[in-house]
Amino acid sequence: MKLVTYTLVSLALLGINIETSFAQQTFSNRPYLIAHEGKGQVVESGPYHLELVPEKSSEGMHLDMFVLRGDNHQTIPNAKVTGIVQLPNGTQKDVTFKYDATDKHYTYLLPVKIPGQYNLKITVEIDNKKVNARYSFKE
Repeated sequence: MKLVTYTLVSLALLGINIETSFAQQTFSNRPYLIAHEGKGQVVESGPYHLELVPEKSSEGMHLDMFVLRGDNHQTIPNAKVTGIVQLPNGTQKDVTFKYDATDKHYTYLLPVKIPGQYNLKITVEIDNKKVNARYSFKE
């Protein structure tokens, strides 16, 4: 962060003011940043930022999927998010995420509590374009 600060100061001395636009890009989606900082797995594909945040719950594994676009991470609320999860015992299960408008991300509850490695293949359809991502997590 010091490098960025020094760069902004140096540019300011040259009469270039980019501090405002930098702050807007970095913090424009603040609830997203606070909600799961450091907990997710990210796949960048072209302009898309796909982030999976798996969390254990009393009912199984709660999966949060953030589908964002651009450098400022604009939420995409109209995507179709589906996938296939391979459970630790080798069986596969289809998953369909639902959009949570309040929290601005997609969710799915995997009602399984099998210890071990889970592998998840996600397909996100945005405006008739498909973006694929693969994730793995442990219960």
